Amino acid sequence: MTRETDVTYEIRTLLEALDCAVYSLSQGRTTRQSAGLPDLWVMHPKTGGFWIEVKAPNGRLREHQSLFADRCKRCNVGYVCASSLAIVQAYLEARGVIVHPGVG
Repeated sequence: MTRETDVTYEIRTLLEALDCAVYSLSQGRTTRQSAGLPDLWVMHPKTGGFWIEVKAPNGRLREHQSLFADRCKRCNVGYVCASSLAIVQAYLEARGVIVHPGVG
């Protein structure tokens, strides 16, 4: 079974290979951090900044996480809920960070 930490590792590895700055906000315990704040803040010269909420393949957003995602959408802030590397790859392809040879 794939764990959330496995998905996070794959995503970070890809992002760092693409020259992204990746900041982890994931907390394994209760903190003073705002409820719903995603796991990763990513910055790339082409896309600017965007958030990634990482979930295990069958994971679901909690109420505060859904609220954060909705606020990002309303404010036109990049946000991805990713339960696999493929979801992040598709997001980056749509924004021109990943370009396939012979395409475009």
